[in-house]
Amino acid sequence: MEDAPLGDCAPDTADTTDCTKPSGRHRDRAMTLRAIAERLRKIIWLERTPCDVVIFDAVGSDELRHCMPSRARVNTLRTREGLALVKSLRIIPILVASLLKYRKPGLALVVSIVRIWKPKVIITYIDNTPAMGVLKQIFPGTQMISVQNGTRWDLSLPNQPHLDFDHYFSFGQAENDIFAVGGHSAVRVHPVGSLRAGIFVETIPAAQDNTFDICHISGFAPLRGIDPDRSRAQIHSAYFETDKRLFRTIVQFSRANNLKLCVAMRFPTDNAAFEEERRYFSLDDASQVCAIPRSPYSSYKAVRSSRLSTTISSSLGYEALGLGARVIFAKDVKAVSSLVTEGAWTTNLVTHRLPESQRLHSLEYGEFSSKATALLNMTDEEYINHSKDARAYYMNIDMQRLPQQIIRQSIEEFLARPA
Repeated sequence: MEDAPLGDCAPDTADTTDCTKPSGRHRDRAMTLRAIAERLRKIIWLERTPCDVVIFDAVGSDELRHCMPSRARVNTLRTREGLALVKSLRIIPILVASLLKYRKPGLALVVSIVRIWKPKVIITYIDNTPAMGVLKQIFPGTQMISVQNGTRWDLSLPNQPHLDFDHYFSFGQAENDIFAVGGHSAVRVHPVGSLRAGIFVETIPAAQDNTFDICHISGFAPLRGIDPDRSRAQIHSAYFETDKRLFRTIVQFSRANNLKLCVAMRFPTDNAAFEEERRYFSLDDASQVCAIPRSPYSSYKAVRSSRLSTTISSSLGYEALGLGARVIFAKDVKAVSSLVTEGAWTTNLVTHRLPESQRLHSLEYGEFSSKATALLNMTDEEYINHSKDARAYYMNIDMQRLPQQIIRQSIEEFLARPA
């Protein structure tokens, strides 16, 4: 998920094919003005009723609804669909005062809405935004909850914004080390596992048997329209090439051992990129590999119905690890591991606590074959013991107290506190 910046409207995506467009600050200013004009065309009207909890940003709001206490009054602050305005004349003087104080229209608008809604808790599923730290400074008595939605290896990259969290509900203990190395902070980190994985466990019945032997979790993204920033383009290219080569090795191993292989696709069939993704993996109609198009929880189902999953470093791979599934990660392959050492990290924090059997350092057939064979030959009990420490560190899901249940209880406790 992309970050939803707090402040002026986020610039739209630049067209990298047109070298005649303004560059640097002039280009960014032009992009920002276009984004502002686009938002002004659509006003999002919000209810004026005060609430107990504000969900900051509609992205992930469906998942966060699973965490809400039944009697809590909940409002969603949609920050990127248009110009959000409350149906109250009171917002005008509050907005003017906020504009004079903060000098940033986006920040002033959010602050004005929060002042009208008066929540005790603000929660977001966009956990890599500085917004929650900014809001905490303005509303110190409000509890700010950030719920992790993806692996945070991106915090290893240079020039990452400083993040200050109040309550951070993380995948595991790894985030403590990631924050410490990168200079980020949190008043309290709650290692509860993945909210989305918890919802999956709670709502989707478990499969009875294995349909596939190996599930490859696709990391495909089209090369066109990538971020014009050179470092981002380098990341995209490294993942693009590594995932393609990794899949060839997996196919070779599957054919040599007569194994059933599937790909958990990133795109649904009605997306134009789906056919491009099929071609990327060479999945023609005659292929022996089963392509599973994206649909609600389709990738989770594919992983759960497979004996072994493979990925570079997707969130789903770590979620599978937390749920007790066998997974191999390729984040130690040089083309992608070198990305994390360009910034503050000297150790690959997203793999260094995995067993060696679950870390690929190359894309050579011999290494993959020996590690995949070892994992496939383990009994369930052997594997659970083998991966115990890694699960606690990277994806600390308690099947008896799922993430949504823990977050809900925390919100209930916050709401019960006297004003």
